[in-house]
Amino acid sequence: IPHGFAVAATAKNKRQLEHEQRLREHRILRVRQEAQTLAERLQAVPCHFVRKAGEEGKLFGSVTAMDIAEALKTAGFEVDRRRIELDQPLKALGNFTVPVRLPAETSAMVKVTIAAEE
Repeated sequence: IPHGFAVAATAKNKRQLEHEQRLREHRILRVRQEAQTLAERLQAVPCHFVRKAGEEGKLFGSVTAMDIAEALKTAGFEVDRRRIELDQPLKALGNFTVPVRLPAETSAMVKVTIAAEE
């Protein structure tokens, strides 16, 4: 009690604790809902890349998490590149789905399309 680690279990303190718990739950619920709506909006945004490719469809470079983050930024979404869960850079032509971690343990699947440069 002297250092403020505990308080007496009075009726007033119990009500205050219950009120703080309700506020915390409400805040967590709001963050989850915001993350869910962001995930739905992100899944609707396709990322298109045009890169030089060889005969078999292999790229002469790669599409990295930083490239995807920049494409999302131009679409109006501020996503940190470290939240894009890309194990290896994409080095082939085609369509890919890349997971993006969001707050409140929510994730979104972003559609990435890589086409050959003509």
